[in-house]
Amino acid sequence: MRVLWMVWMLLGLAALPVAAGERPPQRALTLSGMGEVRAAPDVAVVTLGVRTLKATARATLSANNAAMRRVLQVLKTTFGMAERDLMTSGLSIQPRYEQTSRPGQPYRRRLIGYQVNNLLTVRVRALDRLGEALDAVVGAGANTIHGIHFTIDQPEALRMQARRLAVRNAKAKAQLLAAEAGFKVGRVLNVAEGGVTIPRPVYRGRAVMEMKPAAPAAVPVASGERTIRATVRITWEIE
Repeated sequence: MRVLWMVWMLLGLAALPVAAGERPPQRALTLSGMGEVRAAPDVAVVTLGVRTLKATARATLSANNAAMRRVLQVLKTTFGMAERDLMTSGLSIQPRYEQTSRPGQPYRRRLIGYQVNNLLTVRVRALDRLGEALDAVVGAGANTIHGIHFTIDQPEALRMQARRLAVRNAKAKAQLLAAEAGFKVGRVLNVAEGGVTIPRPVYRGRAVMEMKPAAPAAVPVASGERTIRATVRITWEIE
């Protein structure tokens, strides 16, 4: 019994330094910060197309191919666009029917031809010639525009700047709260990035234009500004 009591005493003494060395519960402050950078876009992404309708699938495809070749030729020769900035993004061939009905009779469908839609996504880097390019492709045979949006080709430097602003924003909040509440901001315990985003406004809808020669004036286009936004979440020890 005495031996057992001595063992318990030794275990208790060994545990005392650990208990004495424990830190009191940690007080912490967690805040989020946001940084935004605005910049003018330097690239426009346009999806345009050629839509053709003729009596047979072969005739429709041949006519569509000829029109798309003219569009590509204009973009390459007149505007110097590289192959990497031109991508076929859709191709479809579908029969077209006409529906007729008479009182007391079911609907009847009659084949009237075949429709081919060929879509081309174009990255326009010379924004000062964007309106001129849109006008030229219509004159070459494009008759649909399915969307246009503006972006920044190499945004990484702007993303880094937005991150710096987000960290500064969180630190400024922490210093303000510390000054007003009467505590000191200590070491950083944790940093987490909430993400860096470039909101992408896409102007949707479909503009169908007549196939006619280009107008004397280029299509008016406004590119505006893009916003790069970063968020962070930082936890500090407070004293």
